[in-house]
Amino acid sequence: MANQQQQIPNAPFPAPPPFWKHFTTENLSRLKALKESNTQPEDIPLELSYLEPPTPPSENYTIFGEEQSLSTSLPHSHS
Repeated sequence: MANQQQQIPNAPFPAPPPFWKHFTTENLSRLKALKESNTQPEDIPLELSYLEPPTPPSENYTIFGEEQSLSTSLPHSHS
């Protein structure tokens, strides 16, 4: 194992997530047809569900295990 060299990535940026391959014209057409036929969201195949953006958070969201608030109030100044 000491003789094995660590592979250096050829690209300066990380590879895209694996689901990018699902963004095809055919899949977009399939998703559109399913939506027009009033298919329930839970009945949409997984590879097509990637094409839908996630629902934006309405009140709170979690980042790095810490809950954040979407409060629109500005902090009060102590002047």
